[in-house]
Formats: sequence, structure tokens, C-alpha cells
Amino acid sequence: MVVAVARLKLLTWDEVVGYVYELARDISESGFKPDVIVAAGREGLAAARLLSEFLGVEEVALPGASLEGKRVLVAVDNSRHLTREKLEAVEAGRPAEVKTAAIVGAGVDYTGLKPEEGVEYILPWETVEAAKRLAVEAMREAAREGKRLWTLEELSQAVEQKSGVKLDDISLKRALDLLEEEGVVEAKDGTWYYTG
Repeated sequence: MVVAVARLKLLTWDEVVGYVYELARDISESGFKPDVIVAAGREGLAAARLLSEFLGVEEVALPGASLEGKRVLVAVDNSRHLTREKLEAVEAGRPAEVKTAAIVGAGVDYTGLKPEEGVEYILPWETVEAAKRLAVEAMREAAREGKRLWTLEELSQAVEQKSGVKLDDISLKRALDLLEEEGVVEAKDGTWYYTG
């Protein structure tokens, strides 16, 4: 069985702001005027804040807020994070109308960037999470050949070579700090030993 590996694309803040601008323009042109933007959990906070700015909507809320009789725009960074449970929590607030928007995605009312097939997008606020995953993948693969000790530069190069994504050193360093807390690596004198 062959498993397709997604190509990764790291979006910059400028790209995200551009997609949200287009998203807000599409919402405005559709005639929908939300009274409130609901951030669909943690994954919706940045999208909701940016959309509130571009749409001129003052009220931003979380699922579970009182939404009775209001026109609601549910915002999320990536449509894959918009779960049925999150939508049900919004609908429980008895809004007059609900529309959905995603910075990246499909299957929602409004989207800024329709994803290319086979591409996984990393948003600017997901870099530490992505760095953790990519670092562990690179270290696990190298451990099979006996490499367990890493400098930040070596790991950055290995992640870039394996994934095609150049992560910033701050995100990678924070990811290593978190991996150390989880017992995946041990830090010593500017190096990290993979314990997996």
C-alpha cells in the first residue's frame, strides 16, 4: 500500500492577512452582515480577530455565548478544524442565521484559500506545533541509522530536507523545549539527544 505524503506549505503573516482580506471582501459582497463573529475554539481566534477588523464587526465571541437572534459568522483558521460539535455549540445559542468562514479550506460558506490537493498548510501561529511534529519525524528517521545527538542547525537542516519547510529557529527551539518537558529529548550544552 502506498501512502501519499502531503507537501507542506508554510504561510506567512502577510499571506494570511491577504487571504483574510479577500475572505472579508467576499463576505461583504455576498450581502451577509454578521452581528457577531464566533471563534470556533482556539483554531478560530486569529481568524475571528482579523475578520472583525476587516468587516468592522465589534463583537467577537466563543461557542456557548448568547447569540439569540443574531447573524453569526463562525470563523476558523482551517476548515478541517470546524467540527460538528463546535457548530452545535453555536446553534445552541439560537442565532437568527449562521454562516461559516475559513482562512484555508473547503466545505464552508466562505474561504480565503482553497487548498491544493496534497498540500498541508502551516499557519504562522502553528509553527511550534509543526516544528515538534517535524523534528520528531526527522529525529526518529535518523535514529534508525544511529544518529541521536543534534544541534539546532543540524535539526533545522534535517527538517527542511525532509519536509521542504524552513522553520524559524525560535519555533524550533521552543518545540525542543516542549519535547524536553515531554521526555522525548534531553538537552545538554546546546545539543539535544533524541531518547525515542
